Amino acid sequence: MVARIASEGGIFPNGAAGGEPKRVDLVWRDLTNQDWSSSDIHSKVEQVCMTAAETLEESLGTFAEIGLDIGIDVNGRVWIIEINSKPSYKVFPKDELGLKKNSIRRPIDFSIYMAGFPVDQELYLN
Repeated sequence: MVARIASEGGIFPNGAAGGEPKRVDLVWRDLTNQDWSSSDIHSKVEQVCMTAAETLEESLGTFAEIGLDIGIDVNGRVWIIEINSKPSYKVFPKDELGLKKNSIRRPIDFSIYMAGFPVDQELYLN
């Protein structure tokens, strides 16, 4: 997960508008002084994402990947802003190459798995 932060005075967090990608756990800690992975909001976000993915696949078939743009309001409600079947790889912080690498590798490994070939599970244990 990556957070996108709008530029100062801006309302659009995308890169074209001057937005900056940051690790969501760091942004969450800055905003709330809480750990992201153990927060109730993290659980809600994961639940919304899984439900969206399952609903899309039930209706439209298997996707190798999707990207969800999620918003969290001041009351802790999680909102789906948009779902992309071909998410951009430009959303990752430049100093977090591992995030980008995984986002590229996992759909490829999924394709390998769907074709019936073995996938190296060791890659996903770290």
